[in-house]
Amino acid sequence: KVILSNEPSSKQVIYTSTAWLLTNAMEDTIKRGTAYPSIGFRNYSMPIAGKTGTSTKDYDLWFVGYTPYYTSAIWTGFDNPFSQKEKSYHKVLWRSIMEEIHSTLKLENKAFVKPDSIVTAKICTKSGQLAVAGVCDKALSGDCTRTEYFAKGTVPTQTCTVHQKVSICKVSGYFASPYCPLESLVEKVYLIKDEMNPTDDTKYLLPTNDIATICPIHSEGTIAPTTDVDDSETPVVPENPDEGDMTPVEQTTPPPVLIIPPTDNQP
Repeated sequence: KVILSNEPSSKQVIYTSTAWLLTNAMEDTIKRGTAYPSIGFRNYSMPIAGKTGTSTKDYDLWFVGYTPYYTSAIWTGFDNPFSQKEKSYHKVLWRSIMEEIHSTLKLENKAFVKPDSIVTAKICTKSGQLAVAGVCDKALSGDCTRTEYFAKGTVPTQTCTVHQKVSICKVSGYFASPYCPLESLVEKVYLIKDEMNPTDDTKYLLPTNDIATICPIHSEGTIAPTTDVDDSETPVVPENPDEGDMTPVEQTTPPPVLIIPPTDNQP
């Protein structure tokens, strides 16, 4: 007589896209995070995702990890808690056990399955918004773009608002004026953000001191404005003197280009 029969049942509690994004993030834990380099298999190639854990004063140490095939967890600690000095041996134990299982069963190396609901987009790492080509990748701090994964419908829609491209006059070192020659201009991409204290980004912020003024060397009085001649007012002389109106015409020349000298208060 069967008194109790437990039939396993399951139900989906998160989206497949959410599960994959979490897995992708926890793969970084193995590749470059708190589980690096202890967890990665030494003699067997297999993707791993997981998370380390500790309690106050390192009384408890955990690692929970999984591959496309198996999931396992390990805990180390003592009945009478005290701080553990060696903080890697539990991860070495996890790796040794899991690598032995996968190699013994000769399991095929395969990636975690990415669902169709995952898409990619290039974002700016400073703003989290869509990267602007020629701006975010040309920042003074270096290329600030990165391709990220998103669930469909969650890709940012706004382009980066924290990078600004400005023209600098190489002659003066100040912001270019409309009168700076093209050959003297250089473009720089600065960062726009508020800071309470200095950070690694401080030296890349858009200047607000004296350098933020307009170039004092090139101004309206230091260049020669061009003068367009109206062809409709230029007298026409017949090519053949035997034809057309023989009335003498007075030849005129365009007015001379005027160079305005700087005033006393101009540099």
